[in-house]
Amino acid sequence: MSRVLWFGDSADTGFGTVTNNIVPRLRAMGHDVRTLVQNATWWHHGGADSGILAMVPPGDLVNVLTIGFPDDGWLPDTVVLTADYGQALQQVAGNGQALFDAFSKRNVLHYCPIEGDDLSPEQGNFWQIIHPIAMSQFGADQIEKVTGKRPPVIPHGVDTSIFHPLPLQIPEIRNVVDGTIIQNGLTVKSKRQARFDFGLDPSHIVLLRCDRYMRRKHYPAMLRALTPTLLRGDVDLVIHCRVQDQAGALEYETAKMPPEARKHVGFTQKHNTWRGMSAVKLAELYNAADIYVSCGPEGFGQTIAESLACGVSAVGINDSAVPEVIGTGGLLVKVAHYEDNEYNHRWANPDEDELRRTVELLIDDPELREELGHNGIEHVKRFNWDTAAAQFSELCRVA
Repeated sequence: MSRVLWFGDSADTGFGTVTNNIVPRLRAMGHDVRTLVQNATWWHHGGADSGILAMVPPGDLVNVLTIGFPDDGWLPDTVVLTADYGQALQQVAGNGQALFDAFSKRNVLHYCPIEGDDLSPEQGNFWQIIHPIAMSQFGADQIEKVTGKRPPVIPHGVDTSIFHPLPLQIPEIRNVVDGTIIQNGLTVKSKRQARFDFGLDPSHIVLLRCDRYMRRKHYPAMLRALTPTLLRGDVDLVIHCRVQDQAGALEYETAKMPPEARKHVGFTQKHNTWRGMSAVKLAELYNAADIYVSCGPEGFGQTIAESLACGVSAVGINDSAVPEVIGTGGLLVKVAHYEDNEYNHRWANPDEDELRRTVELLIDDPELREELGHNGIEHVKRFNWDTAAAQFSELCRVA
């Protein structure tokens, strides 16, 4: 087995999900794994117990890769970067040619989300030394176009011990300092009960979206498309995200909606608290919904996959990794047009009229919703963290 240095994220979602699921499995397989986890501008490394052992300033990354960790001289055989292309390039550029030279002497793997097409040939040059791993067949197609070589594909996994249809066991969680209850323990047996826990009307159709408020997610397009739907009066849209993020202030967007539509849009506000919402509470939120709505391109589409695992049908754009993730568990919306972005490729934009019609089709056809929900449960079984870890393990082996 090999010594693996894993550059990751410490969050409970996004790339943090990858780190939290793959790293323990690699250790269980016998790999000696240390993690460098980025939080804002800080890096720290975790040992075998996943604890924080030391802070590693960014300027010391070259030394870590050339002379080893300061406490014991540990050097990696393999380096895994879990980051989009821009983040990976920033780490190299921010540390100068020395870091790129250090990478060139290691087996460096780049687990990279590809959300659009028309990548730059410069990205292909980057991937001649740092070996890309795609999250989807779509991503592999785009990488192959600029490198001339098809990369391995490792989809994310879905933890179906957490994300599954009701009933759902919610554990009690107490503050370790003063013992106060942070989360009550209970068994959620019905959709009505799940909705009660989130203050949702049990007689309404609930649309759900749980991802970041970013430009490529096209939240404004979704709000415009669904305004006529919300004006029906018996449909609610629940959004679980940080309301101020890379795309600006989401509440400013909802303020553009007619008051009668806006009153049917609600935010969980859980992203405004420390650690946000636990995974099992997120599973309860998925189970409270009737339809999961997404309309932006994705490198994978973790929240789409998790909603399907809970038996909730999904709507998404017919582009990027989204069709692979939705599969037979939902319906796809055609692309209206493409836009250039600051990452030197293109993102797809949804046809807003078709997005509204597709969501309303599922609203008005409960039998179709149920059929797609059952299909989704089966479809996402192919997204397995054990399988993903085994694939990483093979790529990390040093001859």
